[in-house]
Amino acid sequence: MSKTVVVRSLTLAMALTVAGAGAALAANSIRVPNGGSPEGVNACAAGNRNFARYDGNCGSLVTIGSGDTTAAYVQDNSPAAEDAYNVRFYINLRGLAPQQNVATGSLGGQMDVFQALDGTDPVPPATTGIPAIRVIVQPKTGSPNKTQIILAAHDTGTNTDVMTTPVRLWRGWRSVEVHWKNTGTNNVTWWLDGVAQPSLTVTTTQKVNYVRWGGVAIPGGTQGDFRLDDFASQRTGNIQPASVFSDVLTTDAAWKSVAGMYGGEAMSDCGPGTFCPGATATRGEMAGFVIKGRRGSSTNPTCTCADLPNCFTDVICGTTPNAQYIYEMVREGIAAATGSTSCAGSGFRYCPNNTINRAEISAFLIAARPDLPAQTCSGGSPFADLLASSSFCPFIKAMVVFGITSGCGGANFCPNGTVTRAEMAAFMHQDFTAVNGEVTGPTLAP
Repeated sequence: MSKTVVVRSLTLAMALTVAGAGAALAANSIRVPNGGSPEGVNACAAGNRNFARYDGNCGSLVTIGSGDTTAAYVQDNSPAAEDAYNVRFYINLRGLAPQQNVATGSLGGQMDVFQALDGTDPVPPATTGIPAIRVIVQPKTGSPNKTQIILAAHDTGTNTDVMTTPVRLWRGWRSVEVHWKNTGTNNVTWWLDGVAQPSLTVTTTQKVNYVRWGGVAIPGGTQGDFRLDDFASQRTGNIQPASVFSDVLTTDAAWKSVAGMYGGEAMSDCGPGTFCPGATATRGEMAGFVIKGRRGSSTNPTCTCADLPNCFTDVICGTTPNAQYIYEMVREGIAAATGSTSCAGSGFRYCPNNTINRAEISAFLIAARPDLPAQTCSGGSPFADLLASSSFCPFIKAMVVFGITSGCGGANFCPNGTVTRAEMAAFMHQDFTAVNGEVTGPTLAP
């Protein structure tokens, strides 16, 4: 029986078996690329650029071929007749874009990504017992490009699964934590990104003997890939969302926004296990953050300016970092709002290495959200240190109207103040969660 370790931590003793790990990868599979070369070499370690948790090529990758419903999962047989079982893991369904096909499929598109079962530990793909817990993802009815998550617990009294109301699963990496016990009321509780969800009460005599994590039950019409990481289980106590960076603690004011933008794949680390919250951000970095925040980290626009009215003299494809994102911002009408011709030097310039100030970041972020329009300043400026005639005033006022900023204190906005990476995360977190945004930030469960 093939054994492999694909998890970061397990408080319970660990013994894992892989199902669907085909060498040729022609069929559905679960594997751990880990950024290594050749694939499988563990490069997710200190000193490697992929060290940061649930990022890059780290974690487990489930690949699903078109028309293939074969399960692909990791099986953990370390639980032993458990009366209580707590689990926390991260999931990222961004690569499963063809979930849209699932929405119109005959099977309804429900996919189990986790099951805890009460039977004796079998050799996969055999199954014994009934799932006491199921974590299910599915497309949202009427909005197949959006995904929902459902928790199901088996009630042995009625011999049925009791399911929660579907909850929106925001794009990017999201933590799922489930607490199950076979006694009492509200005996199944769960959290999404540390936020408590409606609990379940079931009557059960089940005991957890083994669990499966990955593509545990795959409906027809599903294809693409999704990632899992940071699996942790224990008998009692909250596990909580992972603390990713050594320089941004969960007790820091910036933690929620930094973790939210990192989990949403809009901002990356600055080195293995660090975020560099106090470092100043540049205009070039901002371009990458904005485009990734809108489209996800997997977006990789072609670097060209041939279709644009002008090429920047200081942004050269293949040479300038973030050049493809800078030109993509121009293409999408975002960079034009930043007054990109105003920086010092001859020709049409962008100044990618210049630090970005608070006024500029306002223009970037409002222009990136067409559903949050710039506001008129004809009635006056919202801040004492901002002229109503300033070209940035409409964007800054929109930031106020939509609850993205309240200024820097003392009725001022500090438009010329530089922006640190932590401050940028806060701005972006507020911008991308405003109204019907697409990124959330984690919360520590009580």
